[in-house]
Amino acid sequence: MGMGKGREILLVGAGTMGAPIAQVYASAGYQVTLTDINPEVLRRAEARIASNLKTLAEFGEIDEQAVKETPGRITYAADYREAAPRADLVVETVTENPDLKREIFAELGRLCSPQAILTSNTSAMNIFDAAPVSHPERQIIFHWCTPAHIMPLVELVMGPATSVETLQKCQAIAAELGKQAVVVRQYIPGFIINRLSAAMAREAGYMVGKGWASPEDIDTAICNTFGLRYGFEGHLELFDYIGWDVAYLVGAFLNPLLCSDPTPADLARQMVEKNTLGVKTGRGLKDYHHLTPEQAEEIRQRKILKMKKALQDIRA
Repeated sequence: MGMGKGREILLVGAGTMGAPIAQVYASAGYQVTLTDINPEVLRRAEARIASNLKTLAEFGEIDEQAVKETPGRITYAADYREAAPRADLVVETVTENPDLKREIFAELGRLCSPQAILTSNTSAMNIFDAAPVSHPERQIIFHWCTPAHIMPLVELVMGPATSVETLQKCQAIAAELGKQAVVVRQYIPGFIINRLSAAMAREAGYMVGKGWASPEDIDTAICNTFGLRYGFEGHLELFDYIGWDVAYLVGAFLNPLLCSDPTPADLARQMVEKNTLGVKTGRGLKDYHHLTPEQAEEIRQRKILKMKKALQDIRA
């Protein structure tokens, strides 16, 4: 990727996404500085990385050598400014606060070398407008999916000035990290995954609100149709098998009848009003009181890893 011997990565923000992203880079042999102003967040990040590495080794995703060597490639620090001048690539993973991101990117633009690639893990914000940098050709959204150390996908979103060279370097890095990169050629709210997810969630919530089907039955329908195919075949390739003539006719009939409400579904509003937010409050559609949020997430991650393993055989 045209980096120096050190292949230095700077991560700004060590929370939910920052810690596992640091782990992935370190496992691939990069030297990582993981920064956060909150020492407790850094302490939790170190513990989570150790736990994640053990789980990945258990599933054969990494070997025992990687479990031993990865932690030694991560340095924890309170301030990103000291590491910025030597960074070859920066990952910003702080909270979705435009003022904070603007301040950080302005500092990074000033402190980093002009060749350093400046990436944001934002899932929604137009970083190119909200937090511009000097040398904007090296700024790009490099969006990871959660859990970042397990999910293979990353979305690369280009800004109006992002250079092809920056994009190609990020594609090469993603491949080296074992990630599958998709490209969004300009900023659009939600990128690919969140737009598709929102469209399906809106229709699902609409059907529940109308009383046409229960949340449980809608999820059962998804898991037992799309869920079986999505690992090897996307929604558009599916039409090669159904027939694009059928796709056209179904779209002509059904699209005008689908939910087009610009506000969130009543189901989501009701869940918020009742404070049944899911794992974080101990209850959502299901009851999670017998589990800590960490235990619930661990169970879910193990299911994803089992699915990943099964898909390797199917895709071979």
